[in-house]
Amino acid sequence: MTPRRGRSSLALAAVAALLVTGCGASEPEPVRDPYPVDGSLPVVDTSGLQLPTPFEELEVVDPGWDITPQYADGVYLAAGERDGVLEFTAVDVYGDVLWAAQRPASCTGFVVTTDAHGRALAILGDLQITADALAATTATAYDLTTGEQVWGPVEVPGPYQGPGLVFAAPPDGFMGETGPRVALDPTTGDVAADESSPEGIRIIGEYHGIVLLTHEDALIARDTADDHELWRIPPRRARLDSGVHQRVPAP
Repeated sequence: MTPRRGRSSLALAAVAALLVTGCGASEPEPVRDPYPVDGSLPVVDTSGLQLPTPFEELEVVDPGWDITPQYADGVYLAAGERDGVLEFTAVDVYGDVLWAAQRPASCTGFVVTTDAHGRALAILGDLQITADALAATTATAYDLTTGEQVWGPVEVPGPYQGPGLVFAAPPDGFMGETGPRVALDPTTGDVAADESSPEGIRIIGEYHGIVLLTHEDALIARDTADDHELWRIPPRRARLDSGVHQRVPAP
């Protein structure tokens, strides 16, 4: 729900439980390209609610989200199911809907991040049919404020896993381990790290252009823009032998 009075600030309540992040076929076909949304968000009757004091005189509206929103640069992003598809909406701090885009109902994985230029991006997962008539999981980046497509769709090995731009094939069964994880560069959508590479790395997560990974028990941070190693924490044994916690500068 969103309290609003004129152009007053937006206050968004945490919403229902998270849905699964896998992607499956969808009927009807989603409207994937961002589009404007006409009309205002529905007003909520708060007469039976006890709101925090700063919000008592504000109008409350409901964005209709079923997924916990993410936020950057004055814009919230989340989604709710509409007529068999998942509709993502970007809502500013004044309660205005900036744009919307649809995905198959099961493609709930998404993330808000920033690129190397400081621009806030919305990355949405999708399932699309390739030229070979096979289903491919993809990711596409949009400007969080305008909905302009920045890159993609790029093919990824499976649904969104996180944290950050991390994707992997789902386990064979309901339980089990995912496939090798891949981290993307938020600026370009290029693969920044891949667990299936000969390096033998393990990806922990991607954080606004920095990939955190492990290699031979060392914890490493890499810049996704140029694959530059920012810092390295040596293995536990080396730290214990020295008696101190060290950080080894990148060469």
